[in-house]
Amino acid sequence: MWDNFPNEILLEIIQYLSITDLFHSLLNINLRIKLLINKYTPVRIDFSSIIEKSEFDSLCQTTIASTNYPYLCDYLKLSNLRVPCQIQIFFTVFDLSLFANLKSLTIIAIRFTELTTIMQHKLPQLTNLTYLAIKTDEIMQCDQRKYFYRMIFIDLSCLSLRKLIVKFGNPPREANYSLADCITCNSKVTNLKYVDIDSCYMTDLTRLFKDCIPSIKRLKMNLLGDGEYIHH
Repeated sequence: MWDNFPNEILLEIIQYLSITDLFHSLLNINLRIKLLINKYTPVRIDFSSIIEKSEFDSLCQTTIASTNYPYLCDYLKLSNLRVPCQIQIFFTVFDLSLFANLKSLTIIAIRFTELTTIMQHKLPQLTNLTYLAIKTDEIMQCDQRKYFYRMIFIDLSCLSLRKLIVKFGNPPREANYSLADCITCNSKVTNLKYVDIDSCYMTDLTRLFKDCIPSIKRLKMNLLGDGEYIHH
């Protein structure tokens, strides 16, 4: 059936398929379709729904590593929820410099040690990244969260990020928490237009607007107050 479709229709269909669907349904049908996918199709890699480590390993080692998928990939989603250590394994297997066209990265249930390694040694390679989402319940300590924000607003300010989403899931364990220690007058991230972050006090807002995100168009925050979240 697929052989009867022209290239234009196939490319339209491929845009709506996950990496697993693409692998199981189209990639191995014939050489024409394989070349079409490898040459012209932006690849969206979503590993968050995979529940078997064997399937994850197979996709990494046989499908992605043996093709130019990393170069074609513009969307990547990783999660430790169903396959423990999925994020660590992925970043160990792949050199992120191969993902030259990656624009969107979502990371779920990551641990602090993994996050610091990725932010220090991996993210700076993603010069075209415009969307970053980090959602985790694994980072509870205030100093860990402040370190993360310092990395975003100072060390990674050279990135092209336009949208940042950070969801820690729970309030920090300590009450004396502020972003003031990790924001400086040189912390401007001028490309950021949309920010949705957790674990901030009302007093942090001024610093964020003035020193960090002067070009912001939309801001959504879970503010800390009296030991609980205040949603804004």
